[in-house]
Amino acid sequence: VGLNQINVVVPTAVRAGANVNVVLSIGGQTSNTVTLATKAAAGPSAPPVNVSSLTINATAMVAGASYLGTVALSAAPSSDTTVTLSSSNPSVVSVPASVNVAADSTTATFTIVCGASLTVSTAVTVAASADGVTQTAALTVTPPAPALPPDPYYY
Repeated sequence: VGLNQINVVVPTAVRAGANVNVVLSIGGQTSNTVTLATKAAAGPSAPPVNVSSLTINATAMVAGASYLGTVALSAAPSSDTTVTLSSSNPSVVSVPASVNVAADSTTATFTIVCGASLTVSTAVTVAASADGVTQTAALTVTPPAPALPPDPYYY
């Protein structure tokens, strides 16, 4: 009859990374010393980091102008996190393909550029995605105001 398995309980006073020597004794027979290396128990996993909000500094925009958008994450990541950006109509509103949120930060800003050749008001949705979560912001881009004719009385 052989011994197939033993269970060893390491005292909690043993610090992680320390070695523990184990000697098994059965029926007066002693085994060779076996050294076990310990490691830290897995702690709670970090919460997922995803996009919690997308804000734009204006929802009514004028063609030919630039605006700022801000993405906020649900938690500060331990390493840089890339947030993917998109526009439902890139010819009217363009955004970078992505924005980087630095480690230990929760927000990042990016530039939104409205096309200059717009002739009618157009609704556009901007989206920001990370870790399977997408947030959107709806905005409307209006054509620029027409130039006024010269004042005939000015001369």
